[in-house]
Amino acid sequence: MLRKTFFTQLKLTNPDFLILDFYIDGSKDILYLDANHIITINYMLRKNMNFFYEVDKNSDVLSHQNIHSYLQLWQEALDKFVEKIVQIIPQERIILQRVRKTEEYKTKDGKIEKFKGKIKHVKRSNYLFEYMEEYFIKLLPNINIINLEKKEYYSLYNHPENNTPDHLNSSYYKDFMNHLDDITIKYLLNKNIQ
Repeated sequence: MLRKTFFTQLKLTNPDFLILDFYIDGSKDILYLDANHIITINYMLRKNMNFFYEVDKNSDVLSHQNIHSYLQLWQEALDKFVEKIVQIIPQERIILQRVRKTEEYKTKDGKIEKFKGKIKHVKRSNYLFEYMEEYFIKLLPNINIINLEKKEYYSLYNHPENNTPDHLNSSYYKDFMNHLDDITIKYLLNKNIQ
């Protein structure tokens, strides 16, 4: 069963920080089950799409190909999300991770190769990530941001989740954790000073 308990759970857990990104928003299409139920089409769901059509023949997909409608719906949803989230956690404790897909991967021989046939998709997703991140920052200008765009990362031929533009080499995750440590330490130091 699909439940909308995110905000309730967030209030109950009272986290020190909320880390989010727009990977799914800039990568995946959505499925209208009906006027009140919209879900993201993830990898597992894509394999079982027929189930939703069997349940309701009016189920419909909104893809990134229809970018105007997609972004209009996304902005309306994000505006509502931001309105609710700041009632639970202050901006200063929200961390936006800027995400990007990579156009390259490292082969078994250690060479860096371009993904063939995926560059257009990577560029489109990266453009959407940028657009969404900037929109979010405009709504919440006091959030923390982890931005690893200045360094180039690549995928690996033997990544456990397959060789895709989405899964990056381990240095990306180490750099992410270093930035996260910096943000949390600064926050805790400021909190203890006050």
